Parts: sequence; structure tokens; C-alpha cells
Amino acid sequence: MSAIAGIISFEGAPADSTIVQRLGNAISPFGRDQLDSLDWKGGHFLRALLRTTPEDTFDCQPLVHEEANLLLLFDGRLDNREELGFQLGMSATNLRNLPDSALALYAVLRWGKEAPARFVGDFALACWQPSRRRLWLTRDAMGSRSLYWHLNGRQLAFSSSARSLLTLPSIKPAIDEARMHDHLCLLPQLGTESFFQGISRVEPGHVVEFVDGRQTSNFSHQDFEHIDTLRLARDEDYVDALDELMTRVTRAHLRSCTPISSQLSSGLDSSTVTAYAARALAARGERLTAYTAIPRPGYDGPVPIGRHADESALAGTLAARLSNIDHELVDVHGQNWLEHARELVGIMDVPHMNPCNSLWLSEINRRSADSASRVLLTGAAGNMTISYHGLPGFSQMIQKGHWLAWWREFQFWRTQGLWKTPIIHGVFPNLPATVLHALRLLRDKPKASLSDYSAISHSLKTRMESQGRQGRGFNTSVKNGKSARISHLQSMERGPYALHANTYGIERRDPTVDLRIVRFCLSVPENQYLRGGKTRWLLRRLIKDIVPPEVVRCRTRGLQTADWHEHLAASIPSLEEMLLALRSRNSVTSCININSLLDALHEWSNCDKNSAQTNARYRLRLMRGVANALFIARLGINQ
Repeated sequence: MSAIAGIISFEGAPADSTIVQRLGNAISPFGRDQLDSLDWKGGHFLRALLRTTPEDTFDCQPLVHEEANLLLLFDGRLDNREELGFQLGMSATNLRNLPDSALALYAVLRWGKEAPARFVGDFALACWQPSRRRLWLTRDAMGSRSLYWHLNGRQLAFSSSARSLLTLPSIKPAIDEARMHDHLCLLPQLGTESFFQGISRVEPGHVVEFVDGRQTSNFSHQDFEHIDTLRLARDEDYVDALDELMTRVTRAHLRSCTPISSQLSSGLDSSTVTAYAARALAARGERLTAYTAIPRPGYDGPVPIGRHADESALAGTLAARLSNIDHELVDVHGQNWLEHARELVGIMDVPHMNPCNSLWLSEINRRSADSASRVLLTGAAGNMTISYHGLPGFSQMIQKGHWLAWWREFQFWRTQGLWKTPIIHGVFPNLPATVLHALRLLRDKPKASLSDYSAISHSLKTRMESQGRQGRGFNTSVKNGKSARISHLQSMERGPYALHANTYGIERRDPTVDLRIVRFCLSVPENQYLRGGKTRWLLRRLIKDIVPPEVVRCRTRGLQTADWHEHLAASIPSLEEMLLALRSRNSVTSCININSLLDALHEWSNCDKNSAQTNARYRLRLMRGVANALFIARLGINQ
């Protein structure tokens, strides 16, 4: 893994050495092993390296190909090395010690801007061609690595870190209100807006080209909409195909120069990733350390219906089944979530989406690094791929007139006492909007208000015309599960969280969003995910002999940071003092309703800690509101 940055003058003027030094200092925390710098033909280029693969030992960047008059900076990892090597006519011997950056260079020399479409892995790259006065930037389709840019006249700067670009004298630090608005409204990050005015992001899966100081194109190098449906002879064939693919993909994610660790909850995704990794490592005679976050010892506080607070018992059954897993429990009791939130805003390019969970996520990063591991496996995005629930299948049965199939499924769900599920997901989506509205009124269940879970200020909603921007939301259509999943996958912005892990010396890898897994899961028919009264039918069949039955059959979901209210209660005195100070800062109050957060604090002692309303008001609204307020205040503007 690397962090990359550069400053280019389309007129060939040299870069200011002070600015270059600031950029280098800003990206160096993300690549602790080596910082390299090169001044070449109208540009200055920097790379900070974090070695995580054996081939990284030979990585020397920036890469220059004099004959082609081209410079390349590469950040990331290519997981289809053998396939690329074959397409490029390379022998296994030549490929063996070749760094991923050099492989990317050969691919670019062969295919130009079409090369990223052939890459599988987490990556971002910049390619400078001075004879054409052309720069193009790109990143992977799942948003696993970040890349930002700022164009000022005839000079362009780019970086893995948006905050590093704030060191440029041409940028006045200011929040992009449109992006902040959408974030506070829980809308997906679409388009090129970053959280900072004057700084744009390369969208996941896109190539952005600049020629002679002007942006000339911005196109997607991946197409998920036109993936053909996979038709196999037997239901078992889909399971066999996914098993072969998960085995191959997991092995690719185990390419590391250090021991491997994993983040293990009681859920299906992390259990699947951990099990496949442990089996592959066992074949190599290696061990796997799995980390499970738990509430404080002895916690017996409130837990919502359908959830369980301590995931260690279920996670432990998997560790007990696979003898090469070392299982470690991570308890962050006594750590201060507010102090940690303050630390995060100085590092991350986005406000942390879940400050409640950030403590244990960071603690797992730290523990993994302390164990000399630099690779941490996760399954964070599996619910859009391998563990997709398939519930829109009910709606598709009705749309296609397959009423008998729907009725059979209804009977399965009725015997479980869940007869409403096929109706809500099958019948309701196909009713006219007026009928749905009338039914909602009859049930006396009004739609949740934005103010129930967001601390957005009234003035920001007015300025941004909130009602009109709601169309930018996720495609949550239960009529078309494939389209809904594509909408979520394309709006993923995982890069800033990956960079944060890099500051610990950790690379987080998620096999569940490997491009091959994504394409396969989008091609699988809906009836392979929903069958016989079971959601996630494909994954349940895949892991029935790999993951303990207690995990596969569990009817409740783990509640991460179940003791969140204790962390919040311990911070209330300092939190109130901080909010009172923030209330005097116009930059904060123009976006965040600080008074509503103070009101919530004053009413904390009287609220029902086990209610959904309390969870929305405090865990979501208050704690996220504080994280966003701190993020804005960090810029120190309009005071």
C-alpha cells in the first residue's frame, strides 16, 4: 500500500519546494516505511510506502518509462496478477518478484486508460504524459483507495489524502456544504464533491483525464448494469461455483509479507472470510489471529429485541473448530470515545460514519499491528454480495406472475410466525403509492423524520433545499434487488477508512468486495438467495459444513458496542462543555443544530436506554452530530 501525491504545471514551471515538503509530510503517516520524491518534466511526484506484500520489497516509485515519456504512481494491490501477467505475455519467473506498481505500468503501456478495467484489487493511480500535457487519475470500483485533486489555473495537485491538499496556498479551507448536507442526511456520496471546497475526488471506478490544464473526460471503467444472469443446471452448481471463487479470491488476499489477522464477529460474512482464510493458511502451516469486539466484562445492560450484546461465544465456536485460529477478545471499556473522535478528525478526510464503533475498530487495528501483522481481513461489505438476503425476490415473483411460487414461500414463512415478510416485500412494493400511503396511515406509523436521526441544522436544510436532494438517495427499490445492490456498491467510499488503518501500519482487505465476487453475486438469480423460508440461502448452503451451525442458524444479530450508552454517559460533562464552546462557532452552527444536541444531553438521564427512539436520538443523532461538528471545527474557519 502507498499514499501518492503530485503537483503538475501544464506550463512546465517547477513546483515550490515548500509546498512539496508539506505534501510529503502530510502523506508520510500513511506509508511509514519509505517516502520517495521525484521532480520530472513539469511535475513533482511523491509516494509513501507501507510494505504489505512480498513484492513491495522491490517497489521503487515513482516509475518512469523514458521511451514512452510516461510517469506512473501506483497505490494499492493487484489481486489478479497471474491473469494480467498472462495477458501481457509474462513468464511466471518474471512475474514472481515484480511489484504491483511495475505490473500496473506494463498494463498501462499496453492498454492505456483501458488498463484499470482489467485490474482486480484495491488501487489508485496517476499517469503523467508530459509530451501530451496529459494527466489521468483512476481508482478501483469499490472505492477502496482514495484519490483527490485540485485544479488551480494551469497547475493541478492530486493526493491520496484530501487533507494534504489543504496545505496548498491556493485553497482556503472550507467545508463543502452540499457534501456535508448529504452526509448528515445519510445520502450516498455521489459525484466528485469532497468534504472540502475546491477539492474534488475521483469517483470509485472512474478515470478522470486532464489535458493542458483542462478536465477533458470523466468515465467509468466498470459496468455492473449489463452483467448477464448466470444460468446453471442445478442449485448445487451455484454453491460449487461460489466455493471455488471464494477459495481463489481468499488466497489472493493472503499475499502478505507478515502474519495475517482477521476481524471476526458472530455474523455470517466475517465468519465466512475467517474460515476460508484459516483453511488456506492451515494448508501453508500458518496461523490466523481473529479479533472479536466485546462489551465490557459483566455487561448486562439493555439490548434491543433481536440482537445479542456479546459476540464472543458464537465467534469462539468458529475459532474452536479451526485449530490454527488464535482468538482474541477486544474490550475498549475505559477508553474515551470523545477523545478518539477528536483524534479522528485530524486524520480522516470524512467525518466518521459510526463514531460509536470507531473505538473498537481502531483498537483492533492497533492490536493487529502490535502482533506484527500488517494485513487485517474483514467481511464488512458482504451483505451486498455473498450474504445478500434476497428479499426482493418476493416482489419479482409477483411481477412475473409466479403466484404459486410466492404462495409456497409464504407458507414457509408463515410456519415461522413471519407471515408479514412475504407480504411486505412482495405485495406492498407492487401497490400504487396512494394505496401504500393510506396503509401507512391506517397502521399509524408515520415515516421517520430527518430530525429523528440527524443533527442537521434548519438553515443548512433550507440552503440546500433538502427535499429536492432526496432523489440522490440510495436505490432502495425492493422490486429489483440487483439494481439496489449496484446502487449501494457504487456509492461505497471506503478509501478514507483504509487510509486511517494505514496510520497504524495496517492494510484492511475485504474479499467480499473483490471484483470477481461482486460480478458473480450480481449474476446469480434471485431464487438462489431466497428459498424455503430462508434468506441468504446461497451463503447458508456454502458454509453449512465450514462454519459452526450455531452461527449459521442464529436468529439474532450481534450488537456492536452494546455498552455505547455507558461510554456516552461517562463523557457527558466534557461533552457539554465542548458543545457549549462549539455553539459560538458559526462554521459549526451553520451546519449542525448544536442546541438540539445540548437538549438531548439534558434529557439523557430520563430516557429509556432500550428504546429505538433513544438509539436514534443518541447513538445516531448525538454521537454522529458531535463527530460532524468536530470535523467542521477542525478547519477553524469563520470564527
